[in-house]
Amino acid sequence: QINDMTLRLVDQITHVVDELSQAPPTLIHVDTHLDNILFDLPETVVLIDWPSAAVGPAAVDFTHFITTSISTPVRRSVAERLLDEYLEVLRNCGVRNYGLDDLRRDTTLAALRLWAGMTTGYGAADPADLIDRQRELHKIEIRRMVGFAEDWHFAEFLEESFGERPNGR
Repeated sequence: QINDMTLRLVDQITHVVDELSQAPPTLIHVDTHLDNILFDLPETVVLIDWPSAAVGPAAVDFTHFITTSISTPVRRSVAERLLDEYLEVLRNCGVRNYGLDDLRRDTTLAALRLWAGMTTGYGAADPADLIDRQRELHKIEIRRMVGFAEDWHFAEFLEESFGERPNGR
């Protein structure tokens, strides 16, 4: 199923990116993983390392965090609550006319875009330059993404959203 989804994504990535670009723009970090988050719970969470910051779809940072920084069993147990809480944060920051279904759809689109990046080496000039820790993190992230892809039914989403693959592939 993952192979089929990835092949379908090859033909649909332009549509995925175009759809995602319609999401509300916010300031996004672009690299929201645990190495870039400092916790002083219960009240303070600080996001560090902002060289890739941009204006982009609100779901990008949320998606990157829940798909790659949280183990699959934990993500399964907290995803709905995190969706609700993130939507509340967006609303408190001025995002209007954006509901839970919109965030869920944009999260799927952002995850598909992230999957495309993961399968192409994140655009690294030379993937051989990755240090051992980066390679291990990539393995973990890919396993977690596979779980997310299965749980969120990426293949079905692509078919329902964008139709059959061209050329009968």
